[in-house]
Amino acid sequence: MLAAGLVLQVGWRLALVDGRVGPLALPDEAGYLLDARVLSHGLPADMSGWPLYRGGYPLLVTPVYWLTRDPRSIYRGVLVVNAVLNAGVFPLTYLFARRVSRVSRSVAFPLAFAVALLPGVVFYSEWALSDAVLPVVVMGWLLCVGLWLQEDGRSRSRSGFAAAVLAAYSDAVHARGAVFVAVFAALLLVAYWRRWDERRRIAQIAGIFVVAVVAVMWFNSWTASQNWPRGAFDLSNGLVVHLASWHGLGRTALVSLGELWALSVSTLGFGIVAVVAPWRRRAWRDAGSRPLVVVPTVAALAAIGVAVAAAGAGVEEHRVGNWAEPRFVGCLAPVLIVCGVAALARCDRRSAARLATTSAAVFVAAAGIVGTAAHHQLHSYYFVQFDFPETSPLTRSWSSLHLGQATLVVFALFALCVVAILSAARWRWVVVTLVFAAVGSYSGVANKHHITDPWQRQVYPHDGTFLDAAGVRPGTPVAVQECCWGTAPEVQWESWWGAVSFVRVDRAHPPAGFDVVVVASKPPTRVTWPGWRRAVTTGEWWTVWTHGTTPLTPAPRPAGHYGPRAGGH
Repeated sequence: MLAAGLVLQVGWRLALVDGRVGPLALPDEAGYLLDARVLSHGLPADMSGWPLYRGGYPLLVTPVYWLTRDPRSIYRGVLVVNAVLNAGVFPLTYLFARRVSRVSRSVAFPLAFAVALLPGVVFYSEWALSDAVLPVVVMGWLLCVGLWLQEDGRSRSRSGFAAAVLAAYSDAVHARGAVFVAVFAALLLVAYWRRWDERRRIAQIAGIFVVAVVAVMWFNSWTASQNWPRGAFDLSNGLVVHLASWHGLGRTALVSLGELWALSVSTLGFGIVAVVAPWRRRAWRDAGSRPLVVVPTVAALAAIGVAVAAAGAGVEEHRVGNWAEPRFVGCLAPVLIVCGVAALARCDRRSAARLATTSAAVFVAAAGIVGTAAHHQLHSYYFVQFDFPETSPLTRSWSSLHLGQATLVVFALFALCVVAILSAARWRWVVVTLVFAAVGSYSGVANKHHITDPWQRQVYPHDGTFLDAAGVRPGTPVAVQECCWGTAPEVQWESWWGAVSFVRVDRAHPPAGFDVVVVASKPPTRVTWPGWRRAVTTGEWWTVWTHGTTPLTPAPRPAGHYGPRAGGH
């Protein structure tokens, strides 16, 4: 059954990326693709000035580069790998529900299948981003933590070692992995102090953990030296600045609350149940097992830590997503959903009702605070569809964030699930599973129709990648205006046959030795080069000029406009 379910999960993800040509979430996707090229012994690039795109995820898609050099084929191959890896959330969620949360098999299987369909999991598998694999890494990490903490568990050493390695590896996947490293280190200290395991074994796990963290630090440093020769943008500077003033602290607290509210939306309210449940007075007695309390607590602390770190380190881009985006904390959604459902199922009817009521009150209060304190930002900043794959389908709005409407919809779905769980009917778990499955299935189709497909048509109107649309054949030297170093990673990725050259651009004289030159579009770089033509123009970033003698591919259309950048690291 697990194998059949896994095949269906992979097939669903492949159906959602049908027809994709190249990266759309720029520059992030291109950055990870360039890392993968370097790891496959390909050419390095120059992304100096951008945040570091860590190599843990590119390492997993590197084999695609061994099979082909064609950019379009590489990108599609990466999406296939994404589909297979991301679908791993399903079996891991099932094992977590069975082994850690102690959910029955008849409930764990359909619940895990439905949770793996949710947009917070599936949507990011449709892009060459670390978010495609981070939910799998986090679920595997917390599953291993739960198995290690079981007093009667077998193979505790192997589970502890695996948890240590996965926590360290998360830091190679994305900067938010540093929070998971810190949380796991704190867990080891508490476990040693409280004697949750033999101290000798805890010391061994700590030793493996330290070695893995050091190895990841070296790997991140090596990756930075390859594609960021002039240095990467240091996100920690923003964190220090925001935490050093009262204004910065207030902003960080509000943005963190906005991210946690968005996480609650993506978990249909069960994420808050998972956070609230371990702090109840009777939590340990109702649980009867250490992992049932410790693992949700670890997940909750990790979610809060990631939200605070992302809020503090984030750059203000005057976009709505800066204030209520679930992307960075979304990797914890599957764990929190299972923990929340299991917590309600373990309680008696009165305790479960009290827990659900408290969680709903916290959710509504968070929505009220964010909606009031960040009213100006949520209604006047620009809205990027990419930031809200969970919220937009619930409100059927892909042009603005309707915080109040989203809160009401989630409140209604949460209430329906709670009523079903509290009932003694045999069909109660069918209702819960169908709610999650319906939300996930509809969101997948709706997001494809409203986000990925329109962006695909906008960015690649010729059904080809950027240089291909400009009529540039492989082997043609490509120059990029010096002011744009680090700002054209997609061009550097597509120019697999040779590293681009960064040159100074003279308005009257084109750079010698080049038939393809990329210049800035904003502010526009106006040139008068006889015999040259404007091949492709983007309204936001750059323009490609080609010399009249450049060999062209069959008749590309006139200059096309490329869509908004959706990056955010």
